[in-house]
Amino acid sequence: MIRDAEPRSTRLLKRLGEIARRRSEGGEWNGAGAWSGAGEPAAEPTGSTLAPTRIPVGVEEILPGGELESPFGRVFLHERLRSAVERSPGRWAKPKRGQRAKVRVGPRWMWEADPDPWRWDLDPETGRPAPPMCDEPPETLAPEVLHEELERLLRVPFERVLYLDLETGGLGSSCIFLAGTMRWVGEDYVLRQYFARHYGEEAALIERLADDLATADAVVTFNGKSFDVPLLRDRAARHLIPLSLPGVHADLLHHSRAAWRGKVPNCRLTTLEAYVCQRRRSGDVPGDEVPGLYHGFVRDGGGERLIPVFHHNLLDVITMDELLRRLI
Repeated sequence: MIRDAEPRSTRLLKRLGEIARRRSEGGEWNGAGAWSGAGEPAAEPTGSTLAPTRIPVGVEEILPGGELESPFGRVFLHERLRSAVERSPGRWAKPKRGQRAKVRVGPRWMWEADPDPWRWDLDPETGRPAPPMCDEPPETLAPEVLHEELERLLRVPFERVLYLDLETGGLGSSCIFLAGTMRWVGEDYVLRQYFARHYGEEAALIERLADDLATADAVVTFNGKSFDVPLLRDRAARHLIPLSLPGVHADLLHHSRAAWRGKVPNCRLTTLEAYVCQRRRSGDVPGDEVPGLYHGFVRDGGGERLIPVFHHNLLDVITMDELLRRLI
Protein backbone atom coordinates (compact mmCIF):
# COMPACT_ATOMS: atom_id res chain seq x y z
CA MET A 1 0.00 0.00 0.00
CA ILE A 2 1.17 3.52 -0.70
CA ARG A 3 -0.06 6.67 0.87
CA ASP A 4 -3.41 8.04 -0.31
CA ALA A 5 -3.82 5.26 -2.83
CA GLU A 6 -6.87 5.41 -5.07
CA PRO A 7 -9.88 3.21 -4.14
CA ARG A 8 -9.68 -0.27 -5.60
CA SER A 9 -11.65 -0.69 -8.80
CA THR A 10 -15.18 -1.97 -8.21
CA ARG A 11 -15.12 -3.66 -11.59
CA LEU A 12 -11.90 -5.49 -10.71
CA LEU A 13 -13.26 -6.62 -7.34
CA LYS A 14 -16.44 -7.95 -8.96
CA ARG A 15 -14.45 -9.78 -11.61
CA LEU A 16 -12.13 -11.42 -9.08
CA GLY A 17 -15.07 -12.29 -6.85
CA GLU A 18 -16.90 -13.94 -9.73
CA ILE A 19 -13.84 -15.98 -10.66
CA ALA A 20 -13.36 -17.12 -7.06
CA ARG A 21 -17.05 -18.00 -6.68
CA ARG A 22 -17.17 -20.07 -9.86
CA ARG A 23 -14.05 -21.97 -8.98
CA SER A 24 -15.17 -22.66 -5.40
CA GLU A 25 -18.47 -24.00 -6.73
CA GLY A 26 -16.64 -26.39 -9.00
CA GLY A 27 -17.80 -24.75 -12.19
CA GLU A 28 -15.98 -25.68 -15.37
CA TRP A 29 -15.29 -24.18 -18.73
CA ASN A 30 -17.06 -26.27 -21.35
CA GLY A 31 -14.70 -25.36 -24.22
CA ALA A 32 -17.52 -23.83 -26.25
CA GLY A 33 -17.48 -20.35 -24.79
CA ALA A 34 -19.73 -20.97 -21.79
CA TRP A 35 -19.40 -21.69 -18.10
CA SER A 36 -21.22 -24.53 -16.40
CA GLY A 37 -21.85 -24.05 -12.69
CA ALA A 38 -21.70 -26.57 -9.85
CA GLY A 39 -24.02 -29.50 -10.37
CA GLU A 40 -24.35 -28.85 -14.09
CA PRO A 41 -22.39 -31.24 -16.29
CA ALA A 42 -20.15 -29.39 -18.68
CA ALA A 43 -20.92 -29.95 -22.33
CA GLU A 44 -18.14 -31.97 -23.86
CA PRO A 45 -16.52 -30.27 -26.88
CA THR A 46 -17.62 -31.78 -30.16
CA GLY A 47 -15.03 -34.07 -31.71
CA SER A 48 -12.73 -33.94 -28.71
CA THR A 49 -11.95 -36.50 -26.03
CA LEU A 50 -10.25 -33.98 -23.79
CA ALA A 51 -11.76 -33.42 -20.37
CA PRO A 52 -13.12 -29.92 -19.73
CA THR A 53 -10.73 -27.58 -17.92
CA ARG A 54 -11.19 -24.57 -15.71
CA ILE A 55 -11.47 -21.21 -17.39
CA PRO A 56 -8.05 -19.61 -17.95
CA VAL A 57 -7.98 -16.02 -16.76
CA GLY A 58 -5.37 -13.72 -18.26
CA VAL A 59 -4.07 -10.42 -16.97
CA GLU A 60 -5.86 -8.69 -19.87
CA GLU A 61 -9.17 -9.44 -18.14
CA ILE A 62 -8.04 -7.85 -14.88
CA LEU A 63 -5.60 -5.01 -15.58
CA PRO A 64 -6.25 -2.10 -17.94
CA GLY A 65 -3.88 -2.15 -20.88
CA GLY A 66 -3.41 -3.45 -24.36
CA GLU A 67 -1.37 -5.67 -26.60
CA LEU A 68 1.64 -4.38 -28.52
CA GLU A 69 2.79 -6.17 -31.66
CA SER A 70 6.20 -6.09 -33.35
CA PRO A 71 8.35 -8.31 -35.59
CA PHE A 72 9.44 -10.10 -32.41
CA GLY A 73 5.88 -10.96 -31.40
CA ARG A 74 3.37 -9.58 -28.94
CA VAL A 75 3.61 -8.29 -25.39
CA PHE A 76 1.07 -6.93 -22.93
CA LEU A 77 1.38 -3.30 -21.76
CA HIS A 78 -0.14 -1.98 -18.55
CA GLU A 79 0.12 1.82 -18.46
CA ARG A 80 -1.11 4.46 -16.03
CA LEU A 81 -0.25 7.85 -14.54
CA ARG A 82 1.41 8.03 -11.16
CA SER A 83 -1.29 10.44 -9.99
CA ALA A 84 -3.78 7.59 -10.47
CA VAL A 85 -1.76 5.47 -8.04
CA GLU A 86 -1.01 7.99 -5.29
CA ARG A 87 -1.99 11.56 -4.60
CA SER A 88 0.63 14.05 -5.67
CA PRO A 89 1.97 16.48 -3.04
CA GLY A 90 0.08 19.40 -4.57
CA ARG A 91 1.97 19.05 -7.82
CA TRP A 92 4.70 16.75 -9.03
CA ALA A 93 8.01 18.51 -9.52
CA LYS A 94 11.43 17.61 -10.86
CA PRO A 95 14.08 16.65 -8.30
CA LYS A 96 16.29 19.63 -7.52
CA ARG A 97 19.66 19.93 -5.87
CA GLY A 98 19.71 21.62 -2.50
CA GLN A 99 16.24 20.50 -1.40
CA ARG A 100 17.58 17.53 0.53
CA ALA A 101 15.08 16.54 3.20
CA LYS A 102 16.04 15.58 6.72
CA VAL A 103 15.76 11.84 7.27
CA ARG A 104 14.94 10.32 10.64
CA VAL A 105 16.19 6.77 10.70
CA GLY A 106 16.29 5.55 14.32
CA PRO A 107 13.91 2.66 15.15
CA ARG A 108 13.06 4.28 18.52
CA TRP A 109 11.78 7.39 16.72
CA MET A 110 9.82 5.29 14.24
CA TRP A 111 8.24 3.30 17.05
CA GLU A 112 7.16 6.42 18.93
CA ALA A 113 5.79 8.01 15.76
CA ASP A 114 3.69 5.00 14.79
CA PRO A 115 2.84 2.96 17.89
CA ASP A 116 0.87 0.21 16.16
CA PRO A 117 1.56 -3.54 16.35
CA TRP A 118 3.90 -3.33 13.36
CA ARG A 119 7.35 -3.17 14.97
CA TRP A 120 9.60 -0.52 13.48
CA ASP A 121 12.57 -2.00 15.35
CA LEU A 122 12.23 -5.19 13.31
CA ASP A 123 13.56 -5.73 9.84
CA PRO A 124 10.69 -4.68 7.48
CA GLU A 125 11.33 -7.61 5.11
CA THR A 126 12.24 -10.56 7.36
CA GLY A 127 10.43 -9.58 10.55
CA ARG A 128 13.51 -10.44 12.60
CA PRO A 129 15.09 -8.11 15.16
CA ALA A 130 17.20 -5.46 13.51
CA PRO A 131 20.91 -5.30 14.38
CA PRO A 132 21.98 -2.66 16.91
CA MET A 133 22.06 0.84 15.50
CA CYS A 134 25.17 2.95 15.71
CA ASP A 135 25.13 6.06 17.89
CA GLU A 136 24.05 8.61 15.32
CA PRO A 137 21.81 11.65 15.80
CA PRO A 138 18.17 10.94 14.90
CA GLU A 139 18.29 13.42 12.02
CA THR A 140 20.84 12.81 9.30
CA LEU A 141 21.38 14.28 5.87
CA ALA A 142 22.67 12.69 2.71
CA PRO A 143 26.30 13.62 1.94
CA GLU A 144 26.84 17.32 1.23
CA VAL A 145 29.04 16.51 -1.75
CA LEU A 146 27.17 14.50 -4.36
CA HIS A 147 28.77 11.60 -6.12
CA GLU A 148 29.83 12.41 -9.68
CA GLU A 149 27.22 9.99 -10.98
CA LEU A 150 24.38 11.91 -9.32
CA GLU A 151 25.82 15.22 -10.52
CA ARG A 152 25.74 13.90 -14.10
CA LEU A 153 22.18 12.68 -13.60
CA LEU A 154 21.01 16.13 -12.48
CA ARG A 155 22.44 17.66 -15.65
CA VAL A 156 20.25 15.40 -17.83
CA PRO A 157 16.83 16.84 -18.83
CA PHE A 158 14.44 15.08 -16.49
CA GLU A 159 12.14 14.05 -19.35
CA ARG A 160 15.07 11.93 -20.61
CA VAL A 161 15.49 10.00 -17.33
CA LEU A 162 14.02 6.48 -17.19
CA TYR A 163 13.42 4.57 -13.94
CA LEU A 164 13.71 0.81 -14.50
CA ASP A 165 13.02 -2.36 -12.51
CA LEU A 166 12.88 -5.95 -13.83
CA GLU A 167 11.11 -9.05 -12.53
CA THR A 168 12.62 -12.36 -13.62
CA GLY A 169 11.90 -16.06 -13.52
CA GLY A 170 14.69 -16.79 -11.05
CA LEU A 171 18.40 -16.50 -10.50
CA GLY A 172 21.05 -16.73 -13.19
CA SER A 173 20.23 -16.09 -16.82
CA SER A 174 16.51 -16.61 -16.36
CA CYS A 175 13.84 -14.95 -18.47
CA ILE A 176 12.59 -11.41 -17.94
CA PHE A 177 8.80 -11.48 -17.72
CA LEU A 178 7.95 -8.01 -16.33
CA ALA A 179 9.72 -4.69 -16.92
CA GLY A 180 8.50 -1.66 -14.99
CA THR A 181 9.47 1.83 -16.14
CA MET A 182 8.58 5.36 -15.04
CA ARG A 183 9.13 8.61 -16.88
CA TRP A 184 8.40 12.28 -16.28
CA VAL A 185 6.11 13.86 -18.90
CA GLY A 186 5.78 17.45 -17.69
CA GLU A 187 3.34 17.48 -14.76
CA ASP A 188 3.08 13.79 -13.98
CA TYR A 189 4.86 10.47 -14.37
CA VAL A 190 3.88 7.70 -16.79
CA LEU A 191 4.24 4.20 -15.39
CA ARG A 192 4.63 1.40 -17.93
CA GLN A 193 4.78 -2.32 -17.24
CA TYR A 194 5.66 -4.64 -20.12
CA PHE A 195 4.50 -8.19 -19.37
CA ALA A 196 5.36 -11.45 -21.16
CA ARG A 197 2.28 -13.65 -20.82
CA HIS A 198 4.38 -16.69 -21.68
CA TYR A 199 8.06 -17.37 -22.25
CA GLY A 200 7.74 -16.76 -26.00
CA GLU A 201 6.86 -13.08 -25.45
CA GLU A 202 10.14 -12.20 -23.76
CA ALA A 203 11.74 -11.08 -27.04
CA ALA A 204 8.93 -8.59 -27.74
CA LEU A 205 9.21 -7.28 -24.17
CA ILE A 206 12.96 -6.69 -24.54
CA GLU A 207 12.50 -5.00 -27.90
CA ARG A 208 9.97 -2.52 -26.44
CA LEU A 209 12.23 -1.89 -23.46
CA ALA A 210 15.20 -1.32 -25.79
CA ASP A 211 13.16 1.30 -27.64
CA ASP A 212 12.45 3.13 -24.37
CA LEU A 213 16.10 3.02 -23.33
CA ALA A 214 17.18 4.34 -26.73
CA THR A 215 15.15 7.52 -26.13
CA ALA A 216 16.61 8.09 -22.64
CA ASP A 217 19.83 9.87 -21.67
CA ALA A 218 19.93 8.40 -18.16
CA VAL A 219 18.56 5.34 -16.38
CA VAL A 220 17.90 4.98 -12.64
CA THR A 221 17.88 1.52 -11.04
CA PHE A 222 18.30 -0.15 -7.68
CA ASN A 223 21.07 -2.78 -7.88
CA GLY A 224 20.82 -2.44 -11.65
CA LYS A 225 24.56 -2.41 -12.28
CA SER A 226 24.97 -5.83 -10.72
CA PHE A 227 21.70 -7.46 -11.78
CA ASP A 228 19.19 -5.73 -14.06
CA VAL A 229 21.50 -4.35 -16.75
CA PRO A 230 23.80 -7.40 -17.09
CA LEU A 231 20.77 -9.67 -17.32
CA LEU A 232 19.07 -7.39 -19.85
CA ARG A 233 22.20 -7.37 -21.99
CA ASP A 234 22.40 -11.16 -21.87
CA ARG A 235 18.76 -11.73 -22.77
CA ALA A 236 18.87 -9.15 -25.58
CA ALA A 237 21.92 -10.89 -27.06
CA ARG A 238 20.14 -14.26 -26.90
CA HIS A 239 17.26 -12.83 -28.94
CA LEU A 240 19.60 -10.88 -31.28
CA ILE A 241 18.00 -7.57 -30.26
CA PRO A 242 20.19 -4.43 -30.46
CA LEU A 243 20.43 -2.77 -27.07
CA SER A 244 21.81 0.74 -26.51
CA LEU A 245 22.03 1.87 -22.89
CA PRO A 246 22.09 5.55 -21.80
CA GLY A 247 25.43 7.11 -20.96
CA VAL A 248 24.38 7.84 -17.37
CA HIS A 249 23.34 5.00 -15.06
CA ALA A 250 22.56 5.90 -11.44
CA ASP A 251 22.38 2.79 -9.26
CA LEU A 252 20.68 4.00 -6.08
CA LEU A 253 21.79 0.99 -4.05
CA HIS A 254 25.40 2.22 -3.99
CA HIS A 255 24.43 5.80 -3.15
CA SER A 256 22.03 4.62 -0.42
CA ARG A 257 24.82 2.60 1.17
CA ALA A 258 27.07 5.65 1.18
CA ALA A 259 24.35 7.78 2.80
CA TRP A 260 22.67 5.44 5.30
CA ARG A 261 24.83 2.37 5.94
CA GLY A 262 24.98 1.84 9.71
CA LYS A 263 21.89 3.98 10.23
CA VAL A 264 19.38 1.40 8.97
CA PRO A 265 19.31 -2.40 9.49
CA ASN A 266 20.26 -3.03 5.85
CA CYS A 267 20.05 -1.34 2.47
CA ARG A 268 17.37 -3.44 0.81
CA LEU A 269 14.81 -1.36 -1.03
CA THR A 270 11.91 -2.21 1.29
CA THR A 271 14.04 -1.37 4.33
CA LEU A 272 15.00 2.03 2.91
CA GLU A 273 11.37 2.61 2.01
CA ALA A 274 10.38 2.06 5.64
CA TYR A 275 13.19 3.95 7.37
CA VAL A 276 14.06 6.67 4.85
CA CYS A 277 10.81 7.23 2.93
CA GLN A 278 8.88 6.56 6.18
CA ARG A 279 6.20 4.35 4.75
CA ARG A 280 5.55 0.62 4.71
CA ARG A 281 3.91 -1.65 2.23
CA SER A 282 0.73 -3.64 2.67
CA GLY A 283 -0.29 -6.58 0.54
CA ASP A 284 3.14 -6.82 -1.06
CA VAL A 285 4.63 -10.12 -2.22
CA PRO A 286 8.16 -11.11 -1.08
CA GLY A 287 10.64 -10.94 -3.93
CA ASP A 288 11.66 -14.59 -3.61
CA GLU A 289 8.07 -15.69 -4.28
CA VAL A 290 7.73 -13.75 -7.55
CA PRO A 291 9.37 -16.34 -9.89
CA GLY A 292 7.15 -19.15 -8.60
CA LEU A 293 4.01 -17.08 -9.11
CA TYR A 294 4.96 -16.37 -12.72
CA HIS A 295 5.86 -19.97 -13.58
CA GLY A 296 2.58 -21.07 -12.02
CA PHE A 297 0.70 -18.55 -14.14
CA VAL A 298 2.36 -19.79 -17.34
CA ARG A 299 1.59 -23.38 -16.42
CA ASP A 300 -1.95 -23.08 -15.06
CA GLY A 301 -3.24 -19.59 -15.89
CA GLY A 302 -4.94 -17.47 -13.28
CA GLY A 303 -3.94 -13.88 -13.88
CA GLU A 304 -5.29 -12.83 -10.49
CA ARG A 305 -2.28 -14.42 -8.80
CA LEU A 306 -0.01 -11.87 -10.52
CA ILE A 307 -1.78 -8.74 -9.23
CA PRO A 308 0.59 -8.51 -6.20
CA VAL A 309 3.58 -8.92 -8.56
CA PHE A 310 2.51 -5.95 -10.70
CA HIS A 311 1.90 -3.98 -7.49
CA HIS A 312 5.35 -4.93 -6.14
CA ASN A 313 7.07 -3.85 -9.37
CA LEU A 314 5.14 -0.57 -9.51
CA LEU A 315 6.05 0.34 -5.93
CA ASP A 316 9.72 -0.42 -6.61
CA VAL A 317 9.99 2.19 -9.37
CA ILE A 318 8.03 4.78 -7.36
CA THR A 319 10.30 4.24 -4.34
CA MET A 320 13.37 4.85 -6.53
CA ASP A 321 12.13 8.35 -7.29
CA GLU A 322 11.58 9.07 -3.58
CA LEU A 323 15.03 7.78 -2.69
CA LEU A 324 16.64 9.91 -5.40
CA ARG A 325 14.99 13.04 -3.97
CA ARG A 326 16.38 12.26 -0.52
CA LEU A 327 19.87 11.63 -1.88
CA ILE A 328 20.30 14.97 -3.67
